Amino acid sequence: MRIKNLQFRPSPSAGVLISCLFFSSVLAQENKSQTEAGLLSRYWQEARVFDPTYRAAVAARDAAERALEGSRAQLGPKVSLSVNISRTERIEESTNILGQRSEIDRSFESRLNQIQARQPIFRKRELVGIEQAENQAEASRRVLVSAEQDLAMRLLLAWTDVLAARENKSTFQGAAQAAKESLAETDRRYRAGDATLQEVNQEQAKLAQAVALIEDAVAQESIANQALQNIVGRAAHVPKHHSLLAFVPVRMPQQSREQFLRVVEDKNPDIAAAKYQEYVALLEREKARSDRYPTLDAVASASQGRNDTLPTIKNEQRAGLQLSVPLYTHGAISAAVDQADANYRKAQAQTQATTLKVSADALAAIGNLPAIQARINALDQVHQATLLTLRAQQAGLKAGISSRAEIAKTTAELLGVARQRIGVRKEQVATWSKIQSITSGFDTELLELIQRSFFRTDDLSGEIDLFGSIR
Repeated sequence: MRIKNLQFRPSPSAGVLISCLFFSSVLAQENKSQTEAGLLSRYWQEARVFDPTYRAAVAARDAAERALEGSRAQLGPKVSLSVNISRTERIEESTNILGQRSEIDRSFESRLNQIQARQPIFRKRELVGIEQAENQAEASRRVLVSAEQDLAMRLLLAWTDVLAARENKSTFQGAAQAAKESLAETDRRYRAGDATLQEVNQEQAKLAQAVALIEDAVAQESIANQALQNIVGRAAHVPKHHSLLAFVPVRMPQQSREQFLRVVEDKNPDIAAAKYQEYVALLEREKARSDRYPTLDAVASASQGRNDTLPTIKNEQRAGLQLSVPLYTHGAISAAVDQADANYRKAQAQTQATTLKVSADALAAIGNLPAIQARINALDQVHQATLLTLRAQQAGLKAGISSRAEIAKTTAELLGVARQRIGVRKEQVATWSKIQSITSGFDTELLELIQRSFFRTDDLSGEIDLFGSIR
C-alpha cells in the first residue's frame, strides 16, 4: 500500500502552543539581556554601599564637613547660664578689748544666678580656622572622588580577572580534550602495534598536565569571583556571554604631551586633594601666627544673687567690649609657627611628589597602550596562523604527510599563544583603566559602554575549534 502526498497539518491549538513557546523564549532572552544591561554600572553603585574602603572615604568627608560647621560656629553668639548654690558652715572667733575670746557657730546659704552672652567681633585665629576647614572639607571631597574612581577601576579589574580565568579555563579544557583524543588514538595504535608504550605514557603525561592547568584555572576563577564579591556583594557575577578577547577600549582624544600633562594636573583628584592639603598646612601656619593678634568680643551679662549674712549685689546687668592682647607667651607662639612652617614645607613636597608620580604613571600608561595594541594584533595573527597550521597538520596526518610529533609541537605553541593573548588583554584593560582614572575618570555611561564592549557577538552555536575560539 502506497501513501501519497502525506503532509503534517498542525491543529490550531498546536500552532498557538508553538507560537507561545517561541515568543516566551524570545521574551526570556530579551528580559535576561535587559537585566544584565548596565550590570557593571549598577555594581558600581552597589559597591559604594558595600566596599569598606569607599565607606571610609565617605566617613572622612562627612567628618570634615562637620568640622567645617564647628569652625563656623566659633564666630557665632554664645549664651551661657550659671547657677551657684552653696551652704557655708563656719566658726567665727572674736576678741574684745579685755582680751576675752568668744566663738560663734554660723551657717548660711548663698545663691548666684548669672546669664552671659558673648559675640566675637574680631578673632584672627577663628577666621583662619574657618578658611582652613573649608579647604580641608574640599580636600576630603576630592579624596572621595579619587576613592570613587579607584572603586570603579578595582571593580573593572576584578571583572576582567573573572573573564581571564574563564578564558584560561576554556583554553585548557580545549587542550585537555585534544590531549584526550590524542591519547585514545595513540592507545589504539599501541594495541595495533604501531606505537610504543613510551608514546602512550607521553600522551598520558600531556593529558595530566592539561587537567592540572584546568584545576588551576578553576581555582583562579573562584578567587577572582570572590574578589568581585568582596567589592560588590555575594550576588555579584559576570555574565557567561562576556569575553575578555572581545574588549575594545574607548578611543582617547589625540593630545600632545604638554596638553596631556595639563589635563592630568587639572583633573586628577589625587593632585587636587594634595594641593588643598598643602593650602591647609599653609593656613595652619597662619593660624599659629594669629595667636599674636588681639581678640575683641562684645559681652553682656545679667546676674541675681542672695546671701543670708553677707552684703551682696542682688541684681546686676553689664554690657561692654572685652579686648584681650597677648603680651608674653615664653616662645610658645614662635615654636608653634615654626612647627606649622615645617609641616607646610612637608605638604609642598608631598604635593610635588604626588604630581610627579601621577604624571609619570599617566605618561607610562599612555606610552604603553599603543605597544600593547601592537602586541595584541601580532598575537592575534600568530594565533590564527598557528591554528591554520594545526588544522593543516591534522589533515596531513590522515594523508600520511604529517607526524604526530609535529601536531604535538604545534598544539603546545597554540596553547602558549592563547595564554599570551589572554594575558596581554588583561594588561590592555588595566593600562587603559589607569589612564581613564587618572584623566577623565569613570561614570555610569562609560561603564555601560565598557560592559557592552565585553559582550561576545559571535554565534555561540557555531563550530568550536580546539581551544574554544569561534570559527
